[in-house]
Amino acid sequence: MAALLLSLVAAGVAPLVVTGDQVYGEAWRQQEMVRNARVVLDQIAVDFRRAVAVHRASGGVLRFDLTDGSGVRTVEYVLRPDGDLTYQVTPGSPQPLAGPFRSFEMACYDAQGATLSCADPLSLASVRPVSYTHLRAH
Repeated sequence: MAALLLSLVAAGVAPLVVTGDQVYGEAWRQQEMVRNARVVLDQIAVDFRRAVAVHRASGGVLRFDLTDGSGVRTVEYVLRPDGDLTYQVTPGSPQPLAGPFRSFEMACYDAQGATLSCADPLSLASVRPVSYTHLRAH
């Protein structure tokens, strides 16, 4: 009788333990995606603040020129249709950074904190990610 009761209790508790483990795993994956996204978006902001010319800043594409010791380089961040965010320095091939995203948006500000167009990087005081939306992790 005791064995029967114990097996009934175990059968009732087992699904709760499995579900709890699945929920924990999903939450951990979501947290890791958010952490990666923040690092990537912060790096985009750092690079963009150093831009000398902006070619495109819309439609999931951010393309701009940077200068360094070797001359002018074109940097491109692209949000692909599958949700992955890629990074490319011309010449070179795209490198995956983070994802999957549904969207992301950057905002540009002057020294007084007023919002500016991101088209003129030389007048920017700061660039910050204002929103990004992840797809669900699987």
